[in-house]
Amino acid sequence: KVLLAAGARTDIKDKHNDLARDLAEEKGEKELALLIRDSAPGSALPTAPTGTLDKAGQQKRAEELFVYLGTLKDNDRDLIEKAYKEILEKCPESDKIPEALWRLSNLYLHGFDKPAFDQCALALETLNIKYPQFMIIDPLTNRKEALTPVQKRLTYCYEKLGAWEKAANLYRPAFVKLESMESGEFLAYGVLFGEALEKSGKKDEAISVFEKALKFSQEKASQLAGDDIVGLNVRLCKDALARLKPAK
Repeated sequence: KVLLAAGARTDIKDKHNDLARDLAEEKGEKELALLIRDSAPGSALPTAPTGTLDKAGQQKRAEELFVYLGTLKDNDRDLIEKAYKEILEKCPESDKIPEALWRLSNLYLHGFDKPAFDQCALALETLNIKYPQFMIIDPLTNRKEALTPVQKRLTYCYEKLGAWEKAANLYRPAFVKLESMESGEFLAYGVLFGEALEKSGKKDEAISVFEKALKFSQEKASQLAGDDIVGLNVRLCKDALARLKPAK
């Protein structure tokens, strides 16, 4: 602290090409690492414009903050959260809002020692309701699926929070038309939807979903043969029905 107060430089690397902050983090000295970070020029958020911003001003500020975010390290969680929250609160007309919400959900899900599922769900709920066209194509499968990546992550948060009825309500629209899903996808979501219904107390509807998923898998048996994940989901459906409809 004394050295930092005296203006000691923190941007010089040692013979191993490490900065003082890197060494502090490696040794688990989180408080010291933050002190070093905050003493460096440009560590704080860029100075915000005064007054209310028009649409063009909001866009400019949001873009400025995205550039700033690119300079931060993954463990600068407080600054990352602060920057995204400013974008959401001060730049609501910016086209950066959907991406800011998605990245904020990343932070809450993966950025902390323990996931903040409640905060993650809030960001995703806004994204799902206000920007339904965001990320329609799943980047992992490179195709459109019954649930968007936003909805899949949101159901995961709901399940972790025990909000089973909310999870079920996200799965339900996908089951309106079977042709909207590929065979294996319908079976997989059938298991998840049925479980959410069961845990939210909707036993009869859960039974109906499990039976529909199982019947569908039998009708499409030739297409699904040899898929281990399909086999697992079939067993889960059968186990659920045995549990919900015990033999008399």
